[in-house]
Amino acid sequence: DYHYPALWQAAFRLANDGVLPFADAWGLVSWGPAGVMGLHDRGWLDVGKRADLVIFDPAARRVVGTFAGGRPVWLGGKVADALLADVDAG
Repeated sequence: DYHYPALWQAAFRLANDGVLPFADAWGLVSWGPAGVMGLHDRGWLDVGKRADLVIFDPAARRVVGTFAGGRPVWLGGKVADALLADVDAG
């Protein structure tokens, strides 16, 4: 079985323990799996890529938003409030 938070927790652990800089550790759970699966349109941010994003609250180390294909899939807390305020104002 697979516990979804284990991937991002591992990236933070590798960075905290000084094994890898966070950007490199995050690559192990982002572009690494995408590349293994042959999904070359995702795994990092660049022009023409899919734009799947995970937004973290760095202090709490928890996910506060996700985007798939550039569209919001789940938003929580201040991220939802900020984006919804922009929608309401526009």
